[in-house]
Amino acid sequence: MHHVSPEYSQKAAFILEMRFSSHYARQVKKIMERCFNMIDQQNSAAHTSAYIDSIAGSGYV
Repeated sequence: MHHVSPEYSQKAAFILEMRFSSHYARQVKKIMERCFNMIDQQNSAAHTSAYIDSIAGSGYV
């Protein structure tokens, strides 16, 4: 297995994150909305979107 220095992989991850974060966040939000709608059809859409927004705002996405 090829060894990559932590500094390099951190830098690469950061660059990838900066480049793709907005697109990735949109994709994740779309997927999560689809999953929540399938799993929690008894919950209101407002609750679902508020929950997703709270996750998106907390820096996990």
